[in-house]
Amino acid sequence: MRVLVVSSDIGFFNPQGGGDVLDRHIAYANGCEKLIVLVKAPKNKYSFKIIGNLIIIPSGGSGSLSIFLSLLKKAIKAVLDYKIDVVNTQDPMIYGIVGYFLKLRFGVPLIVNWHGDFLNNNYWINERLINRPLLIIGKFISRRADCVRVVSPVIKEKLKTIGVDEEKVFVIPTPVDLEKFKIKNKESKKSNPNEKKIIFVGRLVKLKNIDFLLRVIKKLANDIDKVRLVIVGDGPETNSLKEYSKKLDIQKLISFVGLVPHGVLMDYYSTALIAVLPSLHESFGKVIIEAAMAGVPTLASRTTGAVSIIKDERLLFDINDEATCVSKLKTLLENETLRTTLLKDLIKNIEDKFGWDKSVNTIINMWQRAVIKNRR
Repeated sequence: MRVLVVSSDIGFFNPQGGGDVLDRHIAYANGCEKLIVLVKAPKNKYSFKIIGNLIIIPSGGSGSLSIFLSLLKKAIKAVLDYKIDVVNTQDPMIYGIVGYFLKLRFGVPLIVNWHGDFLNNNYWINERLINRPLLIIGKFISRRADCVRVVSPVIKEKLKTIGVDEEKVFVIPTPVDLEKFKIKNKESKKSNPNEKKIIFVGRLVKLKNIDFLLRVIKKLANDIDKVRLVIVGDGPETNSLKEYSKKLDIQKLISFVGLVPHGVLMDYYSTALIAVLPSLHESFGKVIIEAAMAGVPTLASRTTGAVSIIKDERLLFDINDEATCVSKLKTLLENETLRTTLLKDLIKNIEDKFGWDKSVNTIINMWQRAVIKNRR
């Protein structure tokens, strides 16, 4: 089976700070004859890579239109050169257009991925003017794709309401290496036992709602001594968030760590008492799983992704509900027994439902199913 993946994730070219995307695709490639990954990447910035039977190709181009046309051109070339059996696109929108063209032109089956919770999501729809037309495209292509992969059962239910055949929708969470994040030495977990350390891990973008978290920390600090927030990640909101922390006069309570290699994330998680994920929308919430395996429960906003992982209401709050978030954080920070109980239940749910091998194999099986069905 020869698979073409069309992606926007430049983590393929930055394994130290790009999360585990490269590791995941190396694992996928082990189940394929060839796995070709075509990545949206500006001209002359990244290089062609070969790792075993995984081939990573940067699109090239400069500017949105140029990059898209280069992506399409190289996708056509990849289908012809590598005799591609199935195309898998990161989303059903911009990358979905590339995949749908290949399906029409060459008859290869198309799989589109809904990594985001876009349907009936006003937070996402109102983020950018282009999101409304993108959603129309996404709906159109999803109805015509051979398979649709989602990361949450809630998103599958939403797709059914727009006419997508449920038989072709696969709920497959993003693979997470549970063993990688398990604490190796629980005795050395806390670097400073006197601190009440909270951690956020993720891209510093508006949808993550980190300004909300900064306001929560300010209120929390009025009631609890030694509260600290560690922010791991970077993004376009970094400078404005640093300025906002100064405006709130809490800059001494906040540590902006920046981007760190995925392999050392466990060390950051394991120094905290609690993780917080206050997103406006979240389709999966992989950081909840990572934190739990490192011994840290997550308090999360009630997004599609969070509720698919967290079942206990004591670890959830309504989006933008500062008062409840402050109250629950205070309780969690002050009650070690409660944290331990909630963590134990969370880990059990995670180990029952999620895992590296299970998700990797299910994704490969989905690709194979699309290829076999197309050959009939």
